[in-house]
Amino acid sequence: MEHLITSKTLQSFKSTKFVVRVAFSPDGHFMATASYDHNIVIYAAVTPAAPPPPDEDDMPLDETDDYLLACEPELRYEEVRRIKVDSNPEAILFHPRSTWLMYTLRSSHLLYYVDLANEWEVKTKSFNPHPMDTHVSFSVLNMALHPSSKIIACQTGDHRGNTGERILLYGVEPDETERLAVLWTGCEGDDFVLPRMSWLPDGSGLITTTPNGYLNLIALSGETRSSVKVHGAVNLGQASSEVVRDCVTVPTEDGDWEVISVGYDRQVRISR
Repeated sequence: MEHLITSKTLQSFKSTKFVVRVAFSPDGHFMATASYDHNIVIYAAVTPAAPPPPDEDDMPLDETDDYLLACEPELRYEEVRRIKVDSNPEAILFHPRSTWLMYTLRSSHLLYYVDLANEWEVKTKSFNPHPMDTHVSFSVLNMALHPSSKIIACQTGDHRGNTGERILLYGVEPDETERLAVLWTGCEGDDFVLPRMSWLPDGSGLITTTPNGYLNLIALSGETRSSVKVHGAVNLGQASSEVVRDCVTVPTEDGDWEVISVGYDRQVRISR
């Protein structure tokens, strides 16, 4: 954990293999990490995120004087739960009310829910249409919460067979087991590239990454509305990698939105 102003390391957390995911609960009380050492670790805050109220000597001088940025961050976390899993964890996501931690595994057909308030009870629901079907024909490698906080988008990969990459939509609650929709991304998937996506701010569609430099805009109807080449351009006579590593959509001041993406071409791109 790093201080944003000074770049000073405030706290370190260690795993024995790649840490592939880090997530914070919406209320800031929990942090979770997922590592290829087959561990999902949950941490809880042991100190407050905000400093105590300022006294007379610490009062801001004017509107540009930010008291929070002027204070040394006191927020620290300690490990409260370690979950040993059978295969590589791929996606973690906190419930919007900070009551559950959700995670997926590379070799599992289930979405796991860890109860953060009730002795770490674990519930599951199946990604397969039939609840008794335990066959693993794909892995869910990524999850994203809809802006309404009511729907989870689950992005598939590592398929056994000829099916392409899909986005499965489910209700966010553990007992909402019905698959609401299936969106085909048009990508065949890649054994060495993990797909990523980001909801549009109004929830009307998703931006998805590709291994060939494109960002795709997919509507909830399943239609690909736009496909724009943003990564992998020839630079100084040498072609660079086309893989789009990740993306995020952010609203703009004029009420529109833009996409910030990073690629293995070592570029950060902003697209509108």
